[in-house]
Amino acid sequence: MFGLDAVKNMFSSVGSYKNFIIIFILTIIFIVAAIYTYRRYVSPKMNPKFVANSEFLPEEANNKPSEVAELYFFYTEWCPHCKKSMPIWQSLKSDLDNKEFKGVVLNFIEVDCDKDTALAEKFNVQGYPTIKLVKGNQVIEYDAKPSKDTLMEFLQTSL
Repeated sequence: MFGLDAVKNMFSSVGSYKNFIIIFILTIIFIVAAIYTYRRYVSPKMNPKFVANSEFLPEEANNKPSEVAELYFFYTEWCPHCKKSMPIWQSLKSDLDNKEFKGVVLNFIEVDCDKDTALAEKFNVQGYPTIKLVKGNQVIEYDAKPSKDTLMEFLQTSL
């Protein structure tokens, strides 16, 4: 009943095999289009290395995540030691701010303790100028007279 004779009768009633060939060719075209679409759009997103919008990430972010550390400079406007230390701080800041140093990106933050007393209290600032390095959960206090050489040595040993 549904054997080869039934299939022949179905196609012979149409008149020829034209419809069969057209349907076969359309099926092949749809299969090829599906394979192309899968390989072009779906397969790359299944790759574990795939990151959506990775073209917008800086090259360093694609390679490895960098650690971040903050170097705080606590000062007041009226302190003569702060006024002497500020040019040294600014020089170091211009050299290293937002740059990678020993695998750590440094952010330089200046805090006027007369204006931001809450942050000064949080870091337990007792005198001026005070320099503190925050890396992760660790706070390291700089305890020498500020000079570019001693600050660089402090960063070398602390990071």
